[in-house]
Amino acid sequence: IDGAQSLANLLHNNKTIEKLNLGWNGIGSEGALHIANTLRNNHILTTLHLDINDINNQGTKYLADALHYNTTVKILILSNNNIDDTGAQYLANMLNINKVK
Repeated sequence: IDGAQSLANLLHNNKTIEKLNLGWNGIGSEGALHIANTLRNNHILTTLHLDINDINNQGTKYLADALHYNTTVKILILSNNNIDDTGAQYLANMLNINKVK
């Protein structure tokens, strides 16, 4: 989680990184919150892999809420996390606004 927060701080001022693979890092939903807070203001990142990170529905909600404000992320990978129908609904609602794949 501390690593996710540090990375989020780094990405806050990002001007070059467009694709980021954070799969298999165990950031969990609290780490997803830090990443989500950064996504609200980062308009460079286009691809984000968060697969196999123990992210649950709440973490998915954090990310979906952030992506309402971020239209540059076009690919978000969340496979093999702890997301059920509730988390999927958060993402579906976000897709009504943003066209992330």
